[in-house]
Amino acid sequence: MQENAMGFIETFGYGTAVMAADAALKAAAVEILRIENTIGSGGSLGVTIFLRGEVAAVKAAIEAGTQVAQEVGKVVASNVIPNLDNKVRQGMYHNKI
Repeated sequence: MQENAMGFIETFGYGTAVMAADAALKAAAVEILRIENTIGSGGSLGVTIFLRGEVAAVKAAIEAGTQVAQEVGKVVASNVIPNLDNKVRQGMYHNKI
């Protein structure tokens, strides 16, 4: 798999993030790069799922995951970076799950 794209879905709540990840992984040939948990506004749990893979696959996965997450909870943000800079890639992949 050529891993030149990275995408993310940031949600409130772990359950919403799990649903987003499940939909994303079923939608396209991508893999989870990492999952980050943060305490957000009002003590809510913010969960960001980072995916990697080919550009078209990451775009499809992020779209599918975001749609499902919006149906079951709250999406804070989502995005795709088509050609991730090598320095960013090294930093992200170094802390891989």
